[in-house]
Amino acid sequence: METPAPGNSLVAFACRHPMTAAWCIAFAFLAAAQGTWHAIPPYHDALTNWDAAAALGGHPWFPFLLERDTGHPPLVAWVLGVLGSLLPGRLLLLHLLSWGAGALFAASVAGVARRVAGSAGAVAAGALTLLHPVVFGQALQFNLDLYLAAFSWLGVWAAIEGRPRTLAVALTLAAFAKLNGGASLLPFVACAVWAWKQKGETAWRAWWPLWLPVVLLLAYHVAKFLAVGHLFDSGEFEGGRQLALVVSPLEYARRLKHGAALTLQYNGNLVALALLLAMGAAIGITPILRHSFAVWLAEPVQPHAAASMPWQPRTRRGALLLALGMAGTHLLLHAIRERLPLVRYFMVCYPAITLLLLAAGLHLVPRRPRAGMLAVCCLLVPLLLLKVHPILSAWMPGWTRERVQNPPTGVKTNYENSLEFVDVFALLPEVGSGLSGQHVQAPWPLYRYLYEKEFGIVESELSPPPEGGENGAILVFSGTPRDRPDAGPESLVPPQGYERGAVWQRNRVWIAALEPASEDAAR
Repeated sequence: METPAPGNSLVAFACRHPMTAAWCIAFAFLAAAQGTWHAIPPYHDALTNWDAAAALGGHPWFPFLLERDTGHPPLVAWVLGVLGSLLPGRLLLLHLLSWGAGALFAASVAGVARRVAGSAGAVAAGALTLLHPVVFGQALQFNLDLYLAAFSWLGVWAAIEGRPRTLAVALTLAAFAKLNGGASLLPFVACAVWAWKQKGETAWRAWWPLWLPVVLLLAYHVAKFLAVGHLFDSGEFEGGRQLALVVSPLEYARRLKHGAALTLQYNGNLVALALLLAMGAAIGITPILRHSFAVWLAEPVQPHAAASMPWQPRTRRGALLLALGMAGTHLLLHAIRERLPLVRYFMVCYPAITLLLLAAGLHLVPRRPRAGMLAVCCLLVPLLLLKVHPILSAWMPGWTRERVQNPPTGVKTNYENSLEFVDVFALLPEVGSGLSGQHVQAPWPLYRYLYEKEFGIVESELSPPPEGGENGAILVFSGTPRDRPDAGPESLVPPQGYERGAVWQRNRVWIAALEPASEDAAR
């Protein structure tokens, strides 16, 4: 690598600290792109983490929840709670933390790609990760899945670079970010066991980055049981079925199929996988390409540290296998849960597809390795951008638009898998104004924003109908799939005693009011 000119301090810093520079660039991009929505409150399930942060901020020395405990280690909520108790603007702090997690995710994947596919591959991998519609949408929310993905891939980067302390910190953070975060250790354990069996080494001291997170996690759960009387959730969500597991191989296979579909469908990953298979087939049937690819896989990844640890991939093949192991582990383990998974659970799997795609692109055009990667980016980046919000593809013809949107209009969704959820908050002030002074039955999560002034969505909060009192308006939300008719608000069938009232709509998001029927209508 050439030494940068002394006068160019930014270039010099980026060359000396590429990971830090990548994080700064990604964070600045997210803050600039999403800063307009800095006042948007947590959406849907993220409200649970917001409430946990509020509770933990009141007793930061006691990092356990006494009620409404979902079972996840409350690291992320605890950090927000502590910061919120020390600094003003808890909502802005939420977004800063999520932008930081999104930037760390992209920077970590870029760092891995830099060792596998060079500097150009790092830029491509970082862009494809950061601009993915699910990742970009989650960076404006407060769900734990983005933090788990960021810490897990920080661990992959640390392993490839041969940084045991960073690996230990990353895996500990992953284990404490979400209940299934401990699964991120398994690919590293498999890598270490393989190296041990191949070389017969028994340098157990080098394994400490893997067992330290396990010890700390076990100590946390023992302390939690002694403090609050339960190991995981408090049984208040879904009657204690939050952590129930499947009981038959058939149910496991169904959930595994469902998880694979959520990983690939509608969000651009299926196109990426198709490209990967096509390029893989081209390399496989072309002897010259096949030979160069095999030689390339066997080359060392040139880690930062000279000493080789048992959990450290030695070659590009090892690095790609570790990436595949991270994706496969989470895909396989999510299927053992009885409750069906959500799209955002599988963000941790996306970089494996990206890295394999870039690796294949490097060998698609002989003597011009960057041409294949450039072609991949030129195809996928515009596609991913079109999926960030439906308005970006509104100019396309109907048939094409429906296949580009994430998801297509006919697929029921709560809108959290892209930026489409911001349309919900554009409608809520109009709903609050239109129903001001009325009793309203609102579905989850709308009632949190309409009944409470905490988030500043409505000027005067609405209230639910009193028990035994007169009925109020019923709100039907297109983001509540079980209540939403396929044909839109015009096909709503009011229950007896109600009639269709006002409809508020923005792009594909709508909220309809079913109001008590007038006496004339009732007759």
